[in-house]
Amino acid sequence: MKQVIAKLKPKHGFSYFLHLGLTILLPILIYIFVRIDLKQLALAIILLGKWRMFAVRPRHWPANIRANAIDILVGVSLLVFIAYTDSMTWQIAWSLTYAIWLIFIKPMSSVFGISLQAMVGQLIGLMALFLEFDHSSLLLLVLGSWGITYAAARHFLASFDEPLTRLLSYFWAYFAAAGVWGLGHWLLF
Repeated sequence: MKQVIAKLKPKHGFSYFLHLGLTILLPILIYIFVRIDLKQLALAIILLGKWRMFAVRPRHWPANIRANAIDILVGVSLLVFIAYTDSMTWQIAWSLTYAIWLIFIKPMSSVFGISLQAMVGQLIGLMALFLEFDHSSLLLLVLGSWGITYAAARHFLASFDEPLTRLLSYFWAYFAAAGVWGLGHWLLF
C-alpha cells in the first residue's frame, strides 16, 4: 500500500521563500494596478489566486467556496479600501494590511486564529459593502450583509464540533440582515 503525504505549504528552504515572495507580490500587484486605474485586473488577480478551489470535481466546489469565502472577502474588501482612497500613504497602509493578512492571519488554524479570521472578515466585509454600495437599493445591502455574515459565522463555527453550524449561521445572518433592513429605514441622508 502506497502512502501519500500531502504537503500543503513549504516549511523551509527555497520553496518556502518562493511561496513567501509570491504571497508578498499579491498586495504589491494590487497596489500597482489600483494606482494605474486597473481595478478590474486587481480583482481578477485576487480571484485567480483561488484557482485551486476549482481544480477538483465540481461537486466539491460549494465546499471549497465556503472554505475560502473569508479570504476572498478580505481580499476584495481591502481592494475596495485601496481603491477608495486617493492618498498614497493610505493605499500603502491597506496593502500592508493585506500582506499581514496573507502572511500571518490567514495561515492560523487555532480556535483563536479562526475566530480572528471570521471577525476581521465580517468587519471589513461589511465596511466595504457599505462603502461600495452606499447609494444602492436596500435589498442589495440586506442581501450583501446576509452573505457576509453567513460566511463569517460558517467560518467561525467550523472550528468547533457544532452539529448545528448551518442553522446557527442562518440565524446570525438573518439577524444581521434584519438589522441592516431596520437601520436602512432610519437612514436620513
